[in-house]
Amino acid sequence: MVEPAETFVTGEGSAVCILVIPHHWLGGLSLVVWSDPREIVVLWAAVTNLDDHDAIDTGEVVARWPAGDGDSLEQLVTAIGEELGRRIEWRCTFRGDEGSPQRASAALRIEGKSVGLDVLKRFHLWGGAKRDVIEQTSFDAEEPPRCRLPVSLARLLAKA
Repeated sequence: MVEPAETFVTGEGSAVCILVIPHHWLGGLSLVVWSDPREIVVLWAAVTNLDDHDAIDTGEVVARWPAGDGDSLEQLVTAIGEELGRRIEWRCTFRGDEGSPQRASAALRIEGKSVGLDVLKRFHLWGGAKRDVIEQTSFDAEEPPRCRLPVSLARLLAKA
């Protein structure tokens, strides 16, 4: 579920433009478009803060092509369209009967391999039973997941 008002642009200097498309309920899991004078890159990242762009820099690339290609816009539209429908395994791990997850992560299949992106990871001193809520979703899903972790848009935009 993508909310257009939550999509934003940031950058690195004047040469790099970064479009961030966060999923409304997946706590920062984002489809990112990176554009600089050399290339255009589409990638998945867990964008939970923008103090630096480390999460974006270490994201999982799904498409890349030279900038200035005559059909760059068409390639971008195709790549984003494909990625919006990509299946995401969303996992929230709870300890005991706590209402907030201790961990939230997404798993995607990219080029035949499973790729994991941690959105939330809290250290927990006590053991105890854990329970996982695992579900399938996508960015173009009509229904929200059961385990919802809204993106902190105000915090992201303050640093964008």
